[in-house]
Amino acid sequence: MPAKRRKTMQGEGPQLLLSDAESR
Repeated sequence: MPAKRRKTMQGEGPQLLLSDAESR
């Protein structure tokens, strides 16, 4: 899901880290 990760990076900042940690 690269699109979802890109959307998070384009919009939120702190959530990106959270999403990255949860995705891993």
